[in-house]
Amino acid sequence: MKPKTTPAISFDQYCNLHSVREDRKNTVAFYLELYHAHIGEAHQPLRPDQWQSVLDKIMVVQDEEVDYEEAAEMILKHFKTRYAEPCDYRLPHYISGLIKEMRYYETCY
Repeated sequence: MKPKTTPAISFDQYCNLHSVREDRKNTVAFYLELYHAHIGEAHQPLRPDQWQSVLDKIMVVQDEEVDYEEAAEMILKHFKTRYAEPCDYRLPHYISGLIKEMRYYETCY
């Protein structure tokens, strides 16, 4: 028998079901707005565990928390960066690997 997977939900749905820190909520909302402006469509829904991972990581660089202004600057730089094709700029891509960390260093120097 195949294990059940949790269905994907929108960020608003996730926030309605879970307590979310305001600064992290605002940072993800900013990301989603830029995604829509850049890609031309809304970000796809994610599973609740994916939203939680995004919230846990979006304002953290090398175990240090950044504030909203720093996170917003990093996100702006992310959408200005031209990655190798194909790149869809989805949130899981941004928080994975060194992508967010590289945008952090670009904001510092």
